[in-house]
Amino acid sequence: MSLSLKSALKRARWRVRRAQVARRWGADALHRAPRIFGNAMPKSGSHLLTQVLEGLTEIAPAVNPGFPPVNRDEANRPLPPEAVLAELRAMRPGDIRYGYVHAEQPYLSLLTAPGWATLFIYRDPRDMLVSHVFYATDLYEGHGMHRYYRSLDSMEARLNAAIEGVADPEFRLSSVRERYESYLGWLARPEVLPLRFEDLILNRTAALERILDFLERRGLQIAVP
Repeated sequence: MSLSLKSALKRARWRVRRAQVARRWGADALHRAPRIFGNAMPKSGSHLLTQVLEGLTEIAPAVNPGFPPVNRDEANRPLPPEAVLAELRAMRPGDIRYGYVHAEQPYLSLLTAPGWATLFIYRDPRDMLVSHVFYATDLYEGHGMHRYYRSLDSMEARLNAAIEGVADPEFRLSSVRERYESYLGWLARPEVLPLRFEDLILNRTAALERILDFLERRGLQIAVP
């Protein structure tokens, strides 16, 4: 199946799902719902957060479009900034999406505006680095750092490269400090709910209550049995 056909089919499915949610909850309730965006640092719990957010479809007028992250295409290739912005602007009330969006304009203004509910998950840098190196080395051969990490002879060497950054002519990776600095501006925005990955694992009930309370304050109508 071609990527363009796959994308078209997913967008058709999105429209069907929106129609189903409107029938179940009412078109007005769906129209009043915020656009729900789960933002994350890479390898910091994005898939756990999306699982939580997708559960909203059972208790609220929320739609899981089933799209890839906003900064990746159907082939998992990175999208340019203008395409990322277009993906975000295409979201409609009640839609749930996720991605890896830096704390910079125009994303800061868009994702904190009325009608949006943005959550940001982050993780202890030590655990993030181990997850990143393991994923790039052993799990995903298409990762930009895969061949570089495989050329190193130990996990320690790979971790040191991930911490300090890489400026090889063929491979480039920012230092861990630079990577965190590009995201942590989200923590200064009161319109965004910050979530520690560790809290979703170790204090799940309290973390879920925070999420539901935040979404209700941002305009989502939740019906918990």
